[in-house]
Amino acid sequence: MSRESMIEMEPITSPKPPMQATGFDTIVEGEELEIPISARGDSASTNSLMIRIMEEYTGETIGNDISMQAWVNLLATMPELEPEHVERIKDHNKGITKYRLSESLLATLSRITVELQVFVERAARLIEERTRHFTVDPKDTLLHILRGTSSLPQLNIAWKTIQKCLELGHHTLQKYVLQFQQTPHEENLLLSLISTLPDIHSELQDIQTADQQLRQGS
Repeated sequence: MSRESMIEMEPITSPKPPMQATGFDTIVEGEELEIPISARGDSASTNSLMIRIMEEYTGETIGNDISMQAWVNLLATMPELEPEHVERIKDHNKGITKYRLSESLLATLSRITVELQVFVERAARLIEERTRHFTVDPKDTLLHILRGTSSLPQLNIAWKTIQKCLELGHHTLQKYVLQFQQTPHEENLLLSLISTLPDIHSELQDIQTADQQLRQGS
């Protein structure tokens, strides 16, 4: 099967443990220096592996179940958190109130975040010249806060940021497929990805700083 027949993913409109690839650094995509794309030859086995990854991601192989791509799209485009999405927990020993995502939403978000990471790493491994890959939630920063924080605004910021990270993870997977196919449209996608990064980096830094301050004050 040729690379031209690779499944085309739909754009996003606005647990298994993650695979750790030997020799791979986990980074936030966009900080890495792009390595020139080298010829990959016409290995049918390698092509079929990438096709299989994309079939699994887009739901081609799971019958009527909701696909991974659909879950990512659903979570990334959800509106602001509603009261039923947030649980309020009082810690009488410390005299503080904590806020966290509802159990069902948190379980789904955690599973999709981990599984999207697996798809990204599987695709990255098929590109011989790539030694680093995108990380959806670096150091589990966002999910840690969404599991419980004494700041409701911080919970909302973490929610909005992980939505952006899910969307970016989806587009990064598209980028890896394009890089594998050596398509001339990759340059435009790279520019789109990189333009999204400053806001996410800034919000991640703000969240980490606020979380450290809350821990010191508790």
